[in-house]
Amino acid sequence: MKYTALFVPAVCSFLFAVFGAAFCSADSLLPKEVTFPLPFASDLKTDRAYIDIPITDKSIIGKSSQIEIIFECDNPRAVGSTSFYLQSGKGWYSYSLRNMEYESKGKNYFRMVVNPAVDYRTEGTPGKIADADTIRFGMWRGASIDATVKLLSIRAVPNQILTVVSERGENNSFAKSFLNRLARAGIPTASVSQDGLDEKTLNSVKIIVLPLNGDLTADTIAALKKFVENGGKLVAFYTLSAELKKVLGFAEGKHYKSPEGDAAFAEVRFNLGNKIIPLEKMQQKSWNINTAKPLPQFNAEIAAYWYDAAGQKTEHPALLISDRGAFFSHVLTEEDREAKDKFLVSLLGHFAPSFLHQNAVKNWRALFTVGDNRDRTDEQVKALSASLLAELKKRGFDLKADFFQNDVDEAVSLKFAPKYQGLNDALIAMRKAAIEKYCASLSPKKGEFRAWWEHAGLGAYPGDWDRTMKELSEAGFNAVVPNLLWGGSAIYASDVLPRHAKFEQYGDQVEQAIKAGKKYGIEVHAWQVCYRLTGSPKEFVEKMKAEGRTQVSSSGEVGDWLCPSHPKNIDLETETFCELVRKYPDLTGIHFDYIRYPGSDNCFCPGCKERFIKDTGCQVENFPKDVRGSGKFQPQYEQWRCDQITKLVARVHRETKQIRQNIKISAAVFSQYPSCRKGVGQDWVHWVDKGYLDFICPMDYTENLNHFEGLIEQQQKYIADRIPLYPGIGATATGIAMTPDRVAAQIEIVRKRNAPGFIIFNLSERTIQAIPPMLKLGATRP
Repeated sequence: MKYTALFVPAVCSFLFAVFGAAFCSADSLLPKEVTFPLPFASDLKTDRAYIDIPITDKSIIGKSSQIEIIFECDNPRAVGSTSFYLQSGKGWYSYSLRNMEYESKGKNYFRMVVNPAVDYRTEGTPGKIADADTIRFGMWRGASIDATVKLLSIRAVPNQILTVVSERGENNSFAKSFLNRLARAGIPTASVSQDGLDEKTLNSVKIIVLPLNGDLTADTIAALKKFVENGGKLVAFYTLSAELKKVLGFAEGKHYKSPEGDAAFAEVRFNLGNKIIPLEKMQQKSWNINTAKPLPQFNAEIAAYWYDAAGQKTEHPALLISDRGAFFSHVLTEEDREAKDKFLVSLLGHFAPSFLHQNAVKNWRALFTVGDNRDRTDEQVKALSASLLAELKKRGFDLKADFFQNDVDEAVSLKFAPKYQGLNDALIAMRKAAIEKYCASLSPKKGEFRAWWEHAGLGAYPGDWDRTMKELSEAGFNAVVPNLLWGGSAIYASDVLPRHAKFEQYGDQVEQAIKAGKKYGIEVHAWQVCYRLTGSPKEFVEKMKAEGRTQVSSSGEVGDWLCPSHPKNIDLETETFCELVRKYPDLTGIHFDYIRYPGSDNCFCPGCKERFIKDTGCQVENFPKDVRGSGKFQPQYEQWRCDQITKLVARVHRETKQIRQNIKISAAVFSQYPSCRKGVGQDWVHWVDKGYLDFICPMDYTENLNHFEGLIEQQQKYIADRIPLYPGIGATATGIAMTPDRVAAQIEIVRKRNAPGFIIFNLSERTIQAIPPMLKLGATRP
């Protein structure tokens, strides 16, 4: 094993070798416990420390659906975030472990889980995940303090369920959504393509899931038919061949498309006599379905029907179940997440009771992660465990703490199966009560900025800004930042940009938001996505490309972002901000977003080459090679890119302040500085130095409380109280789904760091109904 402390540009390491070590158990990936340091105080240049562990038995990864890491850290505040990599071939699979989950064993013990099939990025050109030969486990700087990590266990959990991933883009996205659902529920799963469904693979698992697979080959259908006939279970959604329906005990039905959109198939209601799915109903909002009918074999039955938006029962089955599997007549949509998760756990747990146990383990562990528990002592952890077990006993479950382990005998799971649903309901109810108690224990702080980013530009309830503002005001919030315009479209009466289809449907969203905001005392800051043309009219995008105004990558690929150095683009972006300030005198502020390049591989259009040479005098002979990587003009080009972004910020500041001096100018910026200068040309510290902003909102999107606090600490050093810093809390940022207590805990950290306010991403119908009602119990109580 090799330990490395990483910083730029140097690397130091030592080798920890293990010769002939025996594995702790059949699925262990760590030969023995190992300790490595986090030198984040003694070496301020070091940003990350990691350890490389060779995988001696590659078959373990190939047959695993989940990798569990358990470690001890003597000073967890040193850890900002953790990362996990699998090296295969000439590249890596990278997984971000966003939150360290405390083990019930004690406050310095942590458990993290990696689902190899879910949420990975690739670096280089890796081979198959199953062929991985090295694990890299690393930790990034949090607070600037030294700490020691003892890696106690890395275990691979064998597959019991496989999700078949289609090669088609849309089908693939549904598969990923399904995999994320199972990960949330604590159920280990892995993905496989059709090519991977060989006899050996099928014989090693209990359940195959088809989340949306309309492209199955004849060979795959034959293999799945044999799998079911040999005792395997098949669970399919929306598309399933007549042959596979028959082998499950179902007859082919018909396809129905709703002429009323999602109103005809709005809800699924389960048969009350059905003991498999202990739900009354779940929202679905489907727009078309493929039905089936039960045959008189394999105990096939209809377990649920579709209901329309008026609450009327239709004749169409939603769910069929037999001894051999199940068929749901549409894909699972995103509505009603809690009910959907419960539905999946119950359905899969019916065929494999160990899944119900794993869900119970996940729900038990979640009870130890409510709020900010970083300072909890080992004694307090033990006391909490005892009190939770006592509460469970009151609810009819006389259990010991060691019951909640991942490893449980299948016979025990089967015996306890009738009680799991009640146990999981109890654990979920206990966590909800704990969250409410924690939120109510907090106190509000007067005079702070309390805001939401609102991405749709329509309010939490599309077309009803009054309701949105009323609920925000009642929850103690005083500002909202709605996304009202992009690089090529606007949701207001713009004379500069094309008007978005949302404007035609819902009207002027700036005007409506301001009117409702004034009524309820809520500031409105108009959020503009700069440069990016997503959602813009096709003819507008094509016009920009034809005029050479869009960005070009180093390989010559033309993108759909406006080039920041093009003079006409600078004029366009500036005029959109100025138009807002002129047209809407009651608008509180304007807000920059995407005020950057997409990444380090932009922009290298002919115009950028010409303007760079003119601005700098650098005689570039080989463009873009000379300005990238180790090119001789790379430092100059890096600075020039920053200058192009800054040029727009400076001009918008100058011209909008001339129109109305009291307009507030702000920006959503990357959390890590100065890396964002190099990566995306965003030099926000320079903007603060020059006085271009009235306040700043770093997107500090992380569930890890130590990381969140460390980011604010570093940002405060750069800003030095020259303007207000309002940290961005990523409640529903990409890959994140915070519970209200986690949001409240981050608000408390903002206050601990004496920041004068905060802003939360993202306001929607779901989040406004879930988070503000909890926050107003304490942290934002009016």
